[in-house]
Amino acid sequence: MLDGKHRFRLVLCSHKAVEVAGVCLILMVRGHLVDVTAAHLVLAAKTGLLAIVPALGMTFTRQAEHYANRWLSARFSGVCGFLADAVVHPSTTRALIRKRRSPAWAPAPCPC
Repeated sequence: MLDGKHRFRLVLCSHKAVEVAGVCLILMVRGHLVDVTAAHLVLAAKTGLLAIVPALGMTFTRQAEHYANRWLSARFSGVCGFLADAVVHPSTTRALIRKRRSPAWAPAPCPC
């Protein structure tokens, strides 16, 4: 049916898609799982599918052996999940960027 490499790709990408979609769904409803609607499920599925595209592409390169390291794999899928979320929810991402323009180490402005 499927050889070893294709089975690895299928398992890896489906597992990462479900992880990213699950995290997106929980964060979207802020932990209130009773409030999940079909629209939330569709947006979470889009985020999960977009997040695995780079991982799937990477499995066809020689750098796929680095994906076996769990720390690099977690970092890579986290960054891909963040970027996918920024694509699926552009208005929310823009609002967060506008809200936090100064770096974290910068002192707060004086209310004088």
